[in-house]
Amino acid sequence: MRNTEQISDFLLYNYLPFNKKQCIMRNLTIWVTSLILCFAGCPTVPWVLIIGIIDIILSVIFLLLILKYSQSQISRYLCDGLFWLYIAVFFNLASYRLLVLQGGSNWVLALTLLTSLVVCILLFTLLTFFHLKSGKYSEKKPSKKIVSLPVFCGAIGVLAARLSLQGASQEVGLTTLAYICLILSFATSIPSVNLLKALFYKRQ
Repeated sequence: MRNTEQISDFLLYNYLPFNKKQCIMRNLTIWVTSLILCFAGCPTVPWVLIIGIIDIILSVIFLLLILKYSQSQISRYLCDGLFWLYIAVFFNLASYRLLVLQGGSNWVLALTLLTSLVVCILLFTLLTFFHLKSGKYSEKKPSKKIVSLPVFCGAIGVLAARLSLQGASQEVGLTTLAYICLILSFATSIPSVNLLKALFYKRQ
């Protein structure tokens, strides 16, 4: 079992106090990136509605953090975790839209890319539990495994995308940009571990 000291070290690892201005800027970033997703390619009404509803929910949460919970540690964890999870999903969806820009919708590819992102997050969560158990967060040193994880998951995602798009016509520039977005998706998903911190903090 993890002891209180190990959890405390984990919660304080790279901790910075909550910043209201940063939270507001992140909320604006979410809306800007949402507009990019909404109007890239051929937007549909359900697509725009889903993104709009998610943005409204996140805006309400961020507003509550600013007005009611700004003095609590959990505000930092939720702000970081939700923001970077959204950015990871944004890059994942951007990768998908770029890959199917010429060939039309491909739900198999969309599910494949999102599944690969979920797998990346789960792998990093398992790695976090392993480091928590072994006391790595008391050492204050970054792990090489953590750094290499997005690259590993990115390679798997790229391979899956190529298999899903066999025979499809793709421009080299768009395909390269799509794969870069995919790797960025996995890399930016790492800070979403702050949601795990929020859970631990709440259960203390």
